[in-house]
Amino acid sequence: MPKVTVILTHHLDSVRPYLDLAIQGLVNQEFKDFNVLLVSDAESKPRDALPPSWRSHWDGSLDTSAKKVKWALQNSDSEFVVQHSDDVIMSWAALGELAAACEALPSIMNPFSNSDCRSLYYSNIFATRKDESKHLIHDMSIEDVKGWESEILNFPLGRRVLFPVQTLSFFCTIMPRHVWNRVGDLDPELEYRHNDQDFCLRAAQIGIPSAVNLAPFVFHFGSKTLNECAPEDIRAKASHHFRAKWGIQ
Repeated sequence: MPKVTVILTHHLDSVRPYLDLAIQGLVNQEFKDFNVLLVSDAESKPRDALPPSWRSHWDGSLDTSAKKVKWALQNSDSEFVVQHSDDVIMSWAALGELAAACEALPSIMNPFSNSDCRSLYYSNIFATRKDESKHLIHDMSIEDVKGWESEILNFPLGRRVLFPVQTLSFFCTIMPRHVWNRVGDLDPELEYRHNDQDFCLRAAQIGIPSAVNLAPFVFHFGSKTLNECAPEDIRAKASHHFRAKWGIQ
């Protein structure tokens, strides 16, 4: 049984090039004690053959991340699980560092990333080579990083510092399976928005922390699927439910 199961969720054919980079990042990991369960409701499949230990499942009825993750958890067995979006590139040391840190502190944990704009920790990230640099900012496209993929895949590992946060976005999130079992499934009323924030808040109520590990880096292109997967009125309904549930004005 692998130590970690990476649940790689894929939604839209238009995001297929991003999925290929996500797969490249996982293949490039130094840590090897993991498998991948690719769950998709898109029509297209990855360009290249997947490694033998990986599994893929195509099902048109699994049309949200919440449904994909629930199915994957019911069909896998490992000590840790990672929710991995199809628009994320893991650097070479990210998965091993996340697994080690989460084992030391059972929690809900994200890596250091370009996509969280709420903190100064995330505002000035550069990929560098020789005398060139590329500013890695939020909401970039695949064209924006063309030619810099190797620098992202080989981004250096930093010192482990766990930065406590109230909530996380589940674009590349690890937790022990027993944490998921204690907190429970994602709220079905929040399938299109806020289910990750809701999960972290429920976890905090029973003493399970959320944190960002500043040592490993992953690149997140940022919300390449959400706005196309659900109309604004459905997303607005989810936001209303979330605010009412937690007493947010």
